[in-house]
Amino acid sequence: MIQLLRLFLIFTPFHWGLAQHADFVPLAAKGAIPLDFTNYTIEKINAKEHNHSEEFLALSKKHQKHFLKAVHQGIDDILRSGKVLFGDTLTKYVNAVGQKILGDDESLKHIRFYTLKTNVVNAFSTNQGIIFVSQGLVAQVKNEAQLAFVLAHELAHYTERHVIVGFKENMELMRSSRSMSEKIKRYSIYSKDKEYEADRIGVKLYNRAGYNLSDLYSIFDLLSFSYLPFESKPVQVDFFSTEKLYFPKSFFKNELPKVAPDEDVDDSRSTHPNIKSRKDQLSGEIPKYDTWDDKVTLTSQSQFEFARSLARMEQIRNNLYEFDYIAALYNVYLLDDQLRDNLYFNQYKAQTWLGLLIFKTFSRFSDISSSLTRIQGEQHQMHHVIRALNRRQLATLAMRNIYDIRKKFPEDDQIQRIYEQAITNLAGDDKFRLRDFYTLSYKDAYEKYGSDANANAANGLDASQLAINRAKYGFSNDGKIDDNDFFKFALSDVVQDEDFVNRFEQAAKKRKSALENEGEKLVEKAGFLSKLFSNSDSIGIEQASMQQGIERLILLEPRGFAATNNRTDVIESEQLEITIKEAFENLQVDFMQVVKIGSKELKGASSEIYNEKSVLMNTLTQLMEYKELQLFPVDYAEIQRMRIKYQTDKVAFLVLDHNEQPWKTKLAILSTTTTLPALSFALQKSASRFTFSMILFDLKNYTIDGVLRYQLHGKPNATAIEALSYNMLRILNRSKTTNQ
Repeated sequence: MIQLLRLFLIFTPFHWGLAQHADFVPLAAKGAIPLDFTNYTIEKINAKEHNHSEEFLALSKKHQKHFLKAVHQGIDDILRSGKVLFGDTLTKYVNAVGQKILGDDESLKHIRFYTLKTNVVNAFSTNQGIIFVSQGLVAQVKNEAQLAFVLAHELAHYTERHVIVGFKENMELMRSSRSMSEKIKRYSIYSKDKEYEADRIGVKLYNRAGYNLSDLYSIFDLLSFSYLPFESKPVQVDFFSTEKLYFPKSFFKNELPKVAPDEDVDDSRSTHPNIKSRKDQLSGEIPKYDTWDDKVTLTSQSQFEFARSLARMEQIRNNLYEFDYIAALYNVYLLDDQLRDNLYFNQYKAQTWLGLLIFKTFSRFSDISSSLTRIQGEQHQMHHVIRALNRRQLATLAMRNIYDIRKKFPEDDQIQRIYEQAITNLAGDDKFRLRDFYTLSYKDAYEKYGSDANANAANGLDASQLAINRAKYGFSNDGKIDDNDFFKFALSDVVQDEDFVNRFEQAAKKRKSALENEGEKLVEKAGFLSKLFSNSDSIGIEQASMQQGIERLILLEPRGFAATNNRTDVIESEQLEITIKEAFENLQVDFMQVVKIGSKELKGASSEIYNEKSVLMNTLTQLMEYKELQLFPVDYAEIQRMRIKYQTDKVAFLVLDHNEQPWKTKLAILSTTTTLPALSFALQKSASRFTFSMILFDLKNYTIDGVLRYQLHGKPNATAIEALSYNMLRILNRSKTTNQ
């Protein structure tokens, strides 16, 4: 399938619509919530829509049952992930192009188009008649015609029931423990014959719609560059240098790895065709069509440019959620000329620098930096420069940028909070000391004490005084500095800013006090967190630690997960979902105010509720990834609105999971015939384990407060889950001073 169309635009002028839209805001779903998002999986299965095709009926009864549950569960995982948009400007545009491909075919009027908030460059169709298109794909395409062929290709996969035919592969994918991004990337992989067939039918639909021939060929030329960013632009030293900051060119690489795609990779042992074979196959199809229109766009050029602009802007937001800060910085660089005055762009830019600062400060930078050998083209320079900076250099560069952004937008609360958190992180770094920075910028210091003899003479300095001042500011006798010391000049105005100095000193005092007076507590907390998220049997925690006197709480729709030998069991997961959702809907609480946000609450609701759920799910995912770091919320503004709306900072998420390991059961049986009865008992106990958990997180402090967990004996019913949920909420409602 047309899986990835990244655009290598070395010779394409980089200008488009966002520069004219200073009021740009991040994308969010709009309008009525489609039934795809509100109906339970079991309802979709029972509806038995689109299940009477010849391909479906050819499956055995067992495989039909497995297919229906697996395919609905897998797609619902995406629909509930918070990564899907509907009704927004970008999705409306994709839908408009899709309608051009659908034409007047009444049998295809049920087809729905949604966009995915991911930089994975992909599109894929489903058996339910949904076609997903990633923001990453829209960000790459050169024009509407290229997007149109992608949609035509995906529509062909749907009409030919390729999803059903290849369901075994999809079953394996859905059962795997791959990340959501990886699943989105791989959902569209079909066998060679199915790809060729989709290409042939796609050409027919593309031609019928009225698009031109030349861009059909160009699509396959672009396939080879699918791993590159949406633009290839040399990184200039001016991006790092400012009036107050001198950045040495010596940190740059003279030669970058060449872009070297291989479209003729040997696919003889692969089920998926390479790009060259698809191009060759398509060349035989083109002569079958006598007439071709010359249209590149059937909507309007301005619509296309603005839609692509939105998708490109969203690339940074997606990078932030994926902790891909260097890629985010390169995207910031690509968009800087057009969006440097846009508030949201500057918020993303500040968050990017803060993310780099946090991971560098806490010595976790290797977690967010890819191997340089895997990065080709101009983007390699950005990765090289950021990796070449040491801890103090990167921290200084980050603070310089955040300080300047805050100065540009002094009234924005989000940028102010980013600024404050950056200071807090700097104050917690023993290597960052204000006394190490000069009160002269490099430009001013160089004019006074640099290598320009005339300038030095004009300053009226004698040789001895010049030598003293040169030594003070790190200049050698020939008037040069060590490039590694550039950072010492970079905050000359910042370290003289009374507000900054006061905030830094206060943060440093708080940290010192915490280390001196609460060292044991901090050690205990670290141990608590390690146990809390471990896989050991001691995952329960003392109830007293979760007694927070909570009076209002947001309760997110619960989830059920089942695994056999650590592989997801789609069918049992669905059964657990039914159990826990029934308990969730029936749960009534009279001692605290609980706002439930689930599938039932979405029915008939506005898209505002859907967006809130998406933000909360993405927030929880981010917090769980790096529990020990004090991260900054990507969707800060939306979180603040929810805090005000629901008058609470506390959110709870319920999870029921079942992990079964049959090999332990077999070993336990063998153990009963030996002299190891204790081993037999232990193995039987751990062979099939149900765990019910409540994860509590805080929107104000952006932290996970803790987890309540219960180990259950035997498969629980809805009544038991409801009772446990009620008990958990009771614990959260109690004050720490409450007598037990």
